Parts: sequence; structure tokens; C-alpha cells
Amino acid sequence: RTGTFTEIHPVGIKVDKIVNNYYNIILGAKYTHIEASDYTTIDGSQENYILGNRVDRIDGDYSISVKKGRFNVDNPLGAINLEASNMTIRADETLTLSANNVIIEKKSAKSSEITTGDEKKTVGGKLTHQTGAFSLNSQGSIGMQTGGGMTLNITDSINESIFGVLPSRTAGYAKK
Repeated sequence: RTGTFTEIHPVGIKVDKIVNNYYNIILGAKYTHIEASDYTTIDGSQENYILGNRVDRIDGDYSISVKKGRFNVDNPLGAINLEASNMTIRADETLTLSANNVIIEKKSAKSSEITTGDEKKTVGGKLTHQTGAFSLNSQGSIGMQTGGGMTLNITDSINESIFGVLPSRTAGYAKK
């Protein structure tokens, strides 16, 4: 067709221009070795269909930049595993984790959870905390409200300090 050509320049540059579709059919394997960089610009869309597995091996960084639109990973029948020595997940607006079960395993006492604004947790069933020791601190007021009974089982002593109420008192005794 008019406009399709191949050029080979004296310095070793090869130019292929195809003005219609281009088909490359290989009945065996394909091996490509590029000693410099590889750049591809696609003005339309791209789709890769792989019937087997795909492995990308990268000795340096691996970046994906999506200028607009969504970045979707869909694997309805398998697992998605992300492993790293350090990992950051950041969202400028909303981060939503949705699952039938969410399991968070922390292997260090250095783990921390920091909320700079308000936080609300709604549990439709029973909320249980099991810990070696538990400290609840507030720089404001704390309110506890129950729609049923409240039970405190304490096997040692209760220490209480009450300030701001007349008269102030500090007690370090066991209540029986």
C-alpha cells in the first residue's frame, strides 16, 4: 500500500512505517535483547492476552503512572500477594478496605495507629480486646454508655485519681 516502507540508514538505524495493520505471527518462541532503552508510544488502547503465566523481572525500580482514570487489578478466582520490606498505602481522599474477613497481624510493639481527626467505629456484633495490659487515655472527657448491664472483673486493685470535682481526692486502695 502506498506509504508503507522500510528504511535502513548507513549508521545502522532501521525505520519501518506501516500505514495499516501490522501482523507478526511466530510459531515458535520470540527472544528480544535490547542493549539500550525501549520506548513505546500508543495513541489508542493496548491489550495483552496471555494464556499462560507472566513474570516481570526488574533489577531497578518499577513504576506505573496512571494520569487519569482508574487502576484496576481483577483476580476473582485467585489471591493477590504484595510483599516488601516496607510498604506505604496512601490515598489523598478515601481508602476503603472491604472484605468478609480482615486480618491484621502485627509482629512488633512499635506498631502504632494515629488518627489526626475524629474517628468512629461501628461494630454490629461483639467487640473484644484481649491484651496483656490496656491503657485508655484521653485529653478530653470519656463517656461510657451501655444499653444493658456492665460488669467489671478486677483481680487486683483499683487506683483512681479524681480532679476538677470538689473535693479532689486520690486513692490508691483496693475496693472490695
